[in-house]
Amino acid sequence: SVLLIWSECKCCLQSELRIKAVHSQYEIQIDALNDQLKFATEEVNLFRRLLDMPPVTSIQPTSPSNANRDIVNRNAQHRSSIQLLPLEVLNRIVEFVSSSKCVIFLCHTIPALKHISAAIYDVGIAFKMRPNQIWPSFWFPVVWKEDSHYVNGVRRVGNPIPISGKHLVPVSRLTHLLSRYGGAAKVQCHSVQYLESVLPLLPKTIDVYLQPDAEGYFGYYSGEDTFEKCIKLLRARGFYIRSMDIPADEFENPVNTTKLLQTVEAGKTLCWRILSLTSFSFKCLLDFPALVKIEFLGLDRMMDDIYFEGLVDILPRLESIAFVSFEDSDPDGKGLYGVRQREQLLKIGWREYWTNGGFYGYPCIVWAKIKLP
Repeated sequence: SVLLIWSECKCCLQSELRIKAVHSQYEIQIDALNDQLKFATEEVNLFRRLLDMPPVTSIQPTSPSNANRDIVNRNAQHRSSIQLLPLEVLNRIVEFVSSSKCVIFLCHTIPALKHISAAIYDVGIAFKMRPNQIWPSFWFPVVWKEDSHYVNGVRRVGNPIPISGKHLVPVSRLTHLLSRYGGAAKVQCHSVQYLESVLPLLPKTIDVYLQPDAEGYFGYYSGEDTFEKCIKLLRARGFYIRSMDIPADEFENPVNTTKLLQTVEAGKTLCWRILSLTSFSFKCLLDFPALVKIEFLGLDRMMDDIYFEGLVDILPRLESIAFVSFEDSDPDGKGLYGVRQREQLLKIGWREYWTNGGFYGYPCIVWAKIKLP
């Protein structure tokens, strides 16, 4: 019979064995590709969960036409490995880039992220702002004043600038990206009317600051509406206030400052900036267990050392606080000598180091909790 002849033919038997071997190799390759696809799907879903996005059940590979296949292969040879990453992974990378310069370089390297650098450019052109004033923290436009009181090129912040209709789209596009990539906006606590005008444009996370007085000193509130009213408005609209200036009490009364902190729910904010130690009671920190960082600005060189010693004594009882910084009010840094508490800090598991302050640009001492291994 035909079947008998087929089975007895040596050539046919050899061909059958070859076909089975090739088929077996293809099955192994298919299984390996399926495993890779399954792993890739799980990895994509991991990043989608981090971005609060629904999971995907499968990944469908694209099939370019014969006419485009050569072009696709040729372009792929010139693309770096980072450009081949899924968009979900690239978005996560952007969140960890804290420098505006690095973000722009990254966006120019990866075409899929160029919309970020375009948004930074549009806002920078509209308001004549530098990239480091736009990303990752956007200073909502204000009048910048040259002031000899500052050093290192720092300028004094003036009144906020109303955002005109032609600039609404660029600002809205930027703040949407800031919310998406973990950025924030610096907003001046000026008046309820001003805040209501910018509320639709704000990202989810904001830093609230006070305008310096006529002499350039921070911490004295001189807005049109009360500080409490402005903060309550922002909290009522659901914004996360990451950091905030705490106005100095006019009579340097710690009791009044404590009441203010409780009224504005300062315990929901991780970082406070305070002008004067004399108007602040360290004991009130026990009522705010979530606080992580305190920045004291413009210290007076005549300050009694007892204030700093009292703060050192209470630090071991504050489990959440990891940083306390003190910035001098003069460029020579002599006003910080009383802050030197190196030996006392080491005894309670803290250390100190010098840096430049972020507001005046003057010398600054930071107390930092030592992280245990």
